[in-house]
Amino acid sequence: MVEDFKYRKEMEKQRMQQIEQMEKKKEKLITYEMQERIQKREQELHERKQAILQMKENQRKERDQKLTSAKSKLAEKYQVESKLYAETKAQVDKKREKFDPKKDTSKDAQTFGGRLPIAPTMRQAASWRAGV
Repeated sequence: MVEDFKYRKEMEKQRMQQIEQMEKKKEKLITYEMQERIQKREQELHERKQAILQMKENQRKERDQKLTSAKSKLAEKYQVESKLYAETKAQVDKKREKFDPKKDTSKDAQTFGGRLPIAPTMRQAASWRAGV
């Protein structure tokens, strides 16, 4: 009984192997005409893909040329001189000038108590308390 089961299993394996081998042979039995048709089809597909790529490249170049021409036209139309570093009269008037000996005499710092002493002296009194 066990031997019968083993025998059947082995026969099934052999049949499956034969079926697989036949399928492989069928795949390999492509005729010369079939090969030619396949090659033609592949060649046509390759040419189509190349043509599509070429068209896309041409379109991209045309679009880039249009953009650059449009940019240059806009640049010519709206060309504005930069006034970033130009100083207006108000800026010049408002600007803090450093000490210029031709225009100004020496400037002393004005404090609440009067001028700052150059040498250490007594504290200065307000003019309304001068004699007190």
